[in-house]
Amino acid sequence: MFLDSFEAVLKVTPNGVIEKMLNDKRSECYLIGEELAKYEQNLFDTAMHMSRYAGERVSARMQRALELFEAGKVSEANVVLEDAEREADASLAEFRQTKQLLQVKMENVVRSIDELMLKASVALADTSIQPEERIEQANSLYKKAVELSRECEIDKKNYSRILGDYYVFLIKYAKYGEAMSITLEKLELDSVVFGKDAAEIADCYNNIGRVYDSQGDYAKALEYYKKSLDIRLSVF
Repeated sequence: MFLDSFEAVLKVTPNGVIEKMLNDKRSECYLIGEELAKYEQNLFDTAMHMSRYAGERVSARMQRALELFEAGKVSEANVVLEDAEREADASLAEFRQTKQLLQVKMENVVRSIDELMLKASVALADTSIQPEERIEQANSLYKKAVELSRECEIDKKNYSRILGDYYVFLIKYAKYGEAMSITLEKLELDSVVFGKDAAEIADCYNNIGRVYDSQGDYAKALEYYKKSLDIRLSVF
């Protein structure tokens, strides 16, 4: 009965309209596929981010969030980390007031930064929040982690890693101006920490090239890709 009705509709529907209907459906399927791929990538990225903390410094709150995420309870993991942003603000305010941190206070700062980075990753995978809101929330959390790291002058290698994670987020969501700013800061930092001919510098040049590439400035992109390749050839 359904097939008969469908065939009857096709008979009285102009070919151009049918083609448009089919094209609309193809576009809809493509967009759904894109969203699914992004969601799966977010889950993978978050899982990789979480695995970094296995066996390292992990607060009770982080441990609980990790357990919930591994159980597939992403929204609940996000809720557990709600206080992370508030406590990070408190840590930054405390640092600004005192300008002198005892070791225990620095450990609190580092823990707050770790939790902010984790929350940013979890927020991106939380489907109870609209996609645009997830992206803006994650961006705000990454910015706060970078600000806290910068002002409190945490270990330079750790700070370089944080800048690298933030760059990956920014380039993924087409925030090219911010991505360029962050990777230039990382380039300057890594030049001091690792030396100007280190593999980390090659990565920075490659990231700069990628921003130019994404913006359609292929001449500049090629210039920085070549710089990256020259270092890699000399290193390896």
